[in-house]
Parts: sequence; structure tokens; C-alpha cells
Amino acid sequence: MDDFAINIHTIKLEYLLGGITRESAIRKLGLLYADFFGFYTASYEEAMRSDFYIDEEGM
Repeated sequence: MDDFAINIHTIKLEYLLGGITRESAIRKLGLLYADFFGFYTASYEEAMRSDFYIDEEGM
């Protein structure tokens, strides 16, 4: 989570200092959010399907 926040602030600073365009900043943020939420969604889904959460033999 710390890396996610650092990356957001880095993109914001690059934009504010004129290092990247508004369109580039939006694109970078979009990719960052997609990677972040995709990673955690896939991890959550995998955990929910694991034997730890699913009792395949019933209760």
C-alpha cells in the first residue's frame, strides 16, 4: 500500500513540475489503479477458492 501511495504522489509531482502532460498523468494513474486493484482482486479470489476457505466435503 505504501508503494501505491508513493507512486500516486510521484505522478502528481511529475505533472505539477511539468515533467509530464495531463493526459500522460491520467494514463499513468489509470494503469496504476488497474494494476493495484487487479492484483488484490485476483489474490482475494484465489484465497476464497482455496481449501482454507472452502470445505469441499461439506460442513
